[in-house]
Order: sequence, then structure tokens, then C-alpha cells
Amino acid sequence: MTPEEINAAIQKSVADALKPITTQIAAFGETIKPITELQTQVMTLVEADSAKTIAAKPGEKKDGKETPAAAAGLTTEQATEIFQKMLKERDTTSAQTAAQQAAHEAWIKKHAPKLAGTPTGNRLFAGASTDEARKAALDEYVADLKAQGVKAPDLGATAAGEGGSAAAADSAESKKAAAMEAAGKIKATVL
Repeated sequence: MTPEEINAAIQKSVADALKPITTQIAAFGETIKPITELQTQVMTLVEADSAKTIAAKPGEKKDGKETPAAAAGLTTEQATEIFQKMLKERDTTSAQTAAQQAAHEAWIKKHAPKLAGTPTGNRLFAGASTDEARKAALDEYVADLKAQGVKAPDLGATAAGEGGSAAAADSAESKKAAAMEAAGKIKATVL
């Protein structure tokens, strides 16, 4: 056999092997053709309807139906006005929230400065939106610690009892020292 005869035999056997497959593909293509045409028709109708809706003016009726813009009944000015109102409400709400947060933090810094900004303070005052609620939460916190036998923590609220130092004239030792100095028994030394 010559090389040409070998190629012809190979091509014939390949063509014979592929013939059933190509026949099935052609039949499948014929089956799908109506579906493809239907898809094209649907896409054309959707695009045409969208073009009508976009081209319509608010309040105008197309095919006996109001356009979506007309159905909403909003002009551009009305929509802008509603949007501006929404922005104003958002800004007002933000300002109120910021003021409430500032008042909350100021109360904590005044009555329990050592809890301000701490995770414990954040948890403790999380649900308190009024001064009374914050006071109740703080009192409950201190009472709970005392009930557990733990000394109430230094919250930094007052100079004498919460982390500060009592005035020298108020302590018993300073009164005794002042009395002894007045009697002439000791002399005050400044270090």
C-alpha cells in the first residue's frame, strides 16, 4: 500500500466512526432550534418593552398602562425633596446620637472616671441611656462586689474615698499632730 491509500483508509474509518455522532449532533441541533428561536423572540420583546418604558415620560400611558415612573407618581423635584428630607433626618439622628454619647461619657467620667473607656465600664453602662440608669448600674456593680466579699474598687469619684487623698486636716493622725505641735511637744518638720 502506498501512503495515499493508507491515509484514505484511515480517513474512511474515522468518517465511519464519527458518522453516528455527527448524525446525533445534527438531530440535536434541529431539536434545539425552536428553543433558540423562542429565546431570541423573548429577548426581543423584553428589549422592546424596556425601550418603551425608558422612552416614556412620567404620567404617560403606553399600551393602556402607566409607566413605572408614572405609577410612582414622582417627579424629579419630588424625588429630590424626599431624598433631601431623608438626608436631613439622618443628620439629625446622627447629631442626637452624638450628643447622647457625649452626655453618657461625661457622666461616667464624673462619677466613675476609672471605669471610663474600660471594657468593664463599657459592659456595665451599655444599656444605660439615662443618668438614673447609669447610677443604678453603678450602684448594683458596687453592691454586687461587696456581696461577694470583695472591697469595692477605687472608681475615682471622690478625692477622699475613691482614690484621692483626704485633706491633711481631716485625718485623725493630722489632728493629733496639730494638737501636739500646739502644746509645744513637737516641732513640724518640712521635708
